[in-house]
Amino acid sequence: MRDLLNRMEVCEDDSPHRGVQISPGPFFTNYIKACFVLLLMALSEGILFGLTTLVGYGISDALSAIPARAIGVRKLIFFRNLFIAAALLILVLLFAEWPSPLPVPWLLFAIAIALFGYVPLATFYRGLQLGKVGIISPIAKSSLVITVLLAIIFLDEHMTFLQTIAFLFIFIGIILISIKFSDFRASELFSLRHGVPYALLSCFFWGIGFFLFKFLVNIFGPLITAFFIEGGVFIAGAASLFFSRERKRILQLPNARMLKYIITIAVATTIGTTSYMFGISKAPVSIVTALAFSNPFLTVLYGAFVFKERLRPLQYIAIVLIISGIVMMSI
Repeated sequence: MRDLLNRMEVCEDDSPHRGVQISPGPFFTNYIKACFVLLLMALSEGILFGLTTLVGYGISDALSAIPARAIGVRKLIFFRNLFIAAALLILVLLFAEWPSPLPVPWLLFAIAIALFGYVPLATFYRGLQLGKVGIISPIAKSSLVITVLLAIIFLDEHMTFLQTIAFLFIFIGIILISIKFSDFRASELFSLRHGVPYALLSCFFWGIGFFLFKFLVNIFGPLITAFFIEGGVFIAGAASLFFSRERKRILQLPNARMLKYIITIAVATTIGTTSYMFGISKAPVSIVTALAFSNPFLTVLYGAFVFKERLRPLQYIAIVLIISGIVMMSI
């Protein structure tokens, strides 16, 4: 800790990194390496899929704000999920086996959940349009609390003492890593124009949705469930776009730069959603969800190591908490 404090720097007012900052040093690097080694030693199938979900959704969330603001929420979801649904359809045709006989009640339930999946995604992107990513993303990712509680109550899942501590580390880390508490001083922060109410809606509906996915995976398997969910979002997104004022431009492709963002987001989301479904088929929902939704730290780490961005003290502490939680959850 003394080594960390010695690395604090106070920047001048005209610096883009104003305030107290921390530069990643040997302690931080060695800590990451040690945690990575422990993770490799502790990996199981469920943990591996949870970590893959973390990476996939982390990349998707980090890139989504730019196209959401450039082309709008409806067009982003339409083209994003067009690519995702097409990729998952190919995977389903090649590798998935449909249950026989087809359970019609469960099929209707799956369609309903899939179509409703558009709502939290749309509110999340709307929040990114209006507010700061550092506030919107942690609030939305707090949905892991709802999912974990529902899994413990209704699926009779249990966490060990160590896993409970790990869950708390991850949750606190998510809050600390992105949020600057000075942002909450704004008296109108929770108004619609700041995006926070949209993030709260995403948090609530994602928390329930990611819990319900377990029942669909048990009936249809991971690949078909992933296809249902992302395909349903595409259908709902297409309907929303068609009945909006933007319908005249429904077939107008985004420019090349935005298309690159959308395709990258689609690939990352395809990996994330598919991995989550496989993960909850192999391991408890509470464990996989806790790992999958700890992704906000990836963006900060990427900036620190690739772009040499300095970290605030709270971000440094948050990264240590999240990575410690991931390792503890995986043991």
